[in-house]
Amino acid sequence: MHYKTKEILVSVVIPTHQRGDMLVECLRSVQHQSHQLFECLVVGDDPAEFDEIAQRIASLGDARIRFIPGQRPGANASRNLGIAHAKGEYVFYLDDDDEWLPTKIEKHLAAHGKGRNIVLSRIILRYSGEVVVSIERTRRELHGGTQARMLRFEWCPPTSSCVSLSIALAKSQLWDETLWSYQDWDVWYRLLGSADVGYVDEALTVFSQHAGVRTSQGFLKRKKALRLLADKYDGELSVEVINARLRQEYLR
Repeated sequence: MHYKTKEILVSVVIPTHQRGDMLVECLRSVQHQSHQLFECLVVGDDPAEFDEIAQRIASLGDARIRFIPGQRPGANASRNLGIAHAKGEYVFYLDDDDEWLPTKIEKHLAAHGKGRNIVLSRIILRYSGEVVVSIERTRRELHGGTQARMLRFEWCPPTSSCVSLSIALAKSQLWDETLWSYQDWDVWYRLLGSADVGYVDEALTVFSQHAGVRTSQGFLKRKKALRLLADKYDGELSVEVINARLRQEYLR
C-alpha cells in the first residue's frame, strides 16, 4: 500500500509543569508544522495551574490542541496519560521548554514510511535562551552496539523531543513512573533494543537547557535513580558502572 504521509494523523504529547510562557512558544512551533494533521495533547500534573494552562491553550484558538489534567505528579505519568489518550498512528514527544523546526513532523514521517517504528533526528542546543551548537552525534551511535554503549553511559538520545515512534511501540514501552531521573535513559534503552530505528540527518528540535538545577537532577535524585536502574537491569547494568557514572557527574 502506498504510504501517504499527508493522511497520517500524529499525536504530539507534551507534559507541562510551571512553564506557561515557554509552553505557548512550544505549542506555536507545533502549529507551524508543514504537516498539519495532528492532535496535540498537553498534560499537566499540578492542579494549581490547570486553569492557567487551559487559558493559555484557549488563547491559541486551535481545536487540535487539548489539555488533559493529570492525576499523578511527574512528567512520566503525564506522558503515559497522553499516550493513553493518543489517537494518532505515531507519537511525537515534546517537552514544554523545547521547540521544533517547521519540517520536524514531515521529515520524521518520511523516515517512518521506510518501515521504521522509531525515528530520531539531530538537535540544536539552546542554553539559557542562547543557541549554542547543533549536535550531530546521534547517527554515529545508532550504527551497532547502541545498547552496549548505553550500558556504559556513553550515549543516550539527548531529549525525548527529538524522537517519534509508532503508537503500538509507545504503548508497549511506557515511561517508568518510579523514576524521577534517568527516565529517558530507561525508556530508550528498552525501545532501542527491539525497534527498527530510523534517522533524519538534520537538526529539527531546539533543545533547551537552563542554568540551575533541573527537576530531574541533583545528586540524591540521580543516585537513587541509578540504584533503581541497577535493580531493574540486574545482571546488565553493573554497580561499578553506576559508581563511575556518579563520579563522572559530581566529582569532576
